[in-house]
Amino acid sequence: MTPEEIVAEVAKQPHLIHLIASEVGDQVDRKIQEREGRLLKLLTVITAIIIFIGYSGIRELISAAADKAVDTALEKRVAEFEVSGTIANVQAALLSAETTKKFSNTARDGMIRSIEVLASARDKGAKVSENPAFRTVLEKIVDTMASSNNDILADKIFDLFPDDCLKASGIVETYLQHYGRQGAVGVGDIRLIAAKRFGEFERAASTYKVPETALAHRILIDFQASDGKHVRNIDDAIARLGGLNEVDRSRAWEFWSQYAREQWVTRSTDESKSLKKFVVTFIKSYQKELRPIFSKVDDIIADAESASGTDSKALDEKRKLMDLLKSLDGVKG
Repeated sequence: MTPEEIVAEVAKQPHLIHLIASEVGDQVDRKIQEREGRLLKLLTVITAIIIFIGYSGIRELISAAADKAVDTALEKRVAEFEVSGTIANVQAALLSAETTKKFSNTARDGMIRSIEVLASARDKGAKVSENPAFRTVLEKIVDTMASSNNDILADKIFDLFPDDCLKASGIVETYLQHYGRQGAVGVGDIRLIAAKRFGEFERAASTYKVPETALAHRILIDFQASDGKHVRNIDDAIARLGGLNEVDRSRAWEFWSQYAREQWVTRSTDESKSLKKFVVTFIKSYQKELRPIFSKVDDIIADAESASGTDSKALDEKRKLMDLLKSLDGVKG
C-alpha cells in the first residue's frame, strides 16, 4: 500500500487514530523521561566535581585539556611534515648508493636514523604507512641492509615496522632469505630467534605467492634442526617442492645453487662459507630425493668435490714448499 492508501484506511477507523495518538504520546513521554534522567545524572556528576576541586580547578582542567589538544594536533602536524622530508632524504641516499655502487657506514647509519624518525612520527599520530613512497623506501632499505650483511640493522627495521614488513611481498621475500640463512647456519640464540621470525614470514608467503622461497629455506632450517638426519618433515617439504610449477621449482633450486657456490655475496664471508658447506652437505644427504625434481644435483656435488680436490692439492703443494724451505734452512745452518 502507498502512504496515501494507508492514511485513507486509518481515516475510516477512528479508533485506530486514538490508538496511534496514545502510543505516540507514551513514546514521547518515555523519551523525555530518559533524557531528563541522563541530564540529572550529568548535573549530579558535574556538581560533585565542582564541590570536590572548586570552580577554579575546573577552569584549570579545561584549560590544560585544551592546551594538550592543541599541542597534540600541532605535534601530529609537524610529524606529518617530518615524514615527507625524511622519506625524501632516504630516497636521495638510496639513489646515491645505486649510482655510485657504494654503501658507506655513514649512509647506513643515516638510513637507520631515518627509520627511527619515521617510527617516532608514527607514534605521534602521523600516518606514515599511508605515504605512497614509504613502502617502496622501506623495501629498498631492508634489501640494502640484508644484502650488505647488516643483520642487526635488518632486525631493527622489522622491530620498528613489523606490520608493514609483513604486508609487502618484496620485503617478505627478503626476510625469508635473511632469516632462512640465519636459521640454517646462525650461532646460538641468533639461530633460534631467526627460526622463530622466519615462521612469521613463512605464514605470509602463501599470501604473496612465494612458496618456493619459503620451502627452500624451511628445508635448510629443518635440516639444521635434525642435525643432518633424514626426517619426515623434510621429505614432505621436498615433495611439495616437486609439486610446484617449473618456474617456482627453478627459483627454489637457484637459492641452493647460489649458496653452494657463494654466488649470493660479492665477497666471501664466514657466513657464506658456512652456508656453502651446509648446503652442499644437505644436497649430498638428500641427493636421491632431489634428483627426480632437479636436474643439476650432480653438478653441485661435482663442483664441491672438485673444489675439495683442488684444496687438497694446494695444501699438499704448500706442505712440500714448507719442507723445502726447512731443508734449505738446515743446509745454511
